[in-house]
Amino acid sequence: MTAYLKRQPIIGIIFLIMMPIVTVYLISFLCAKSGFFYNFPIPIQDCEMTIATLKGTVIDTQRNPIPNAELYFENSPVDNSTPVKQTVGNDESGHFGPKSIHFFKCEAVNFTIRATGFREKRVSYVLELLPNELTITLERSS
Repeated sequence: MTAYLKRQPIIGIIFLIMMPIVTVYLISFLCAKSGFFYNFPIPIQDCEMTIATLKGTVIDTQRNPIPNAELYFENSPVDNSTPVKQTVGNDESGHFGPKSIHFFKCEAVNFTIRATGFREKRVSYVLELLPNELTITLERSS
């Protein structure tokens, strides 16, 4: 092998450059897969803080607006910190928002919608997949 490297020094140079990179990548991969980084209060690298605009309508199964519904939302933190909880009310025409919310892109946002005479509903979205406008349908309670 050393005779070959003497004749082809570029192979040895590439090996010397790539070996530390491959080693660091492999160690990072194994630590991530084992859950080693989950105990640190630092969010995952690709999970950056963002601002989203929350707006939409609460309707019943006949597509009639539901006035005075309450929309509670909270995040599911990736770093095991305390969830951020906020509340939004809607108007007489069933519309809520626009309201700016600050969460990490990769976190789930859990919504709980309540209105008098209707069943409570829970839905979740990952913030980066949140639709521009939510339409939430509630069923009448029996």
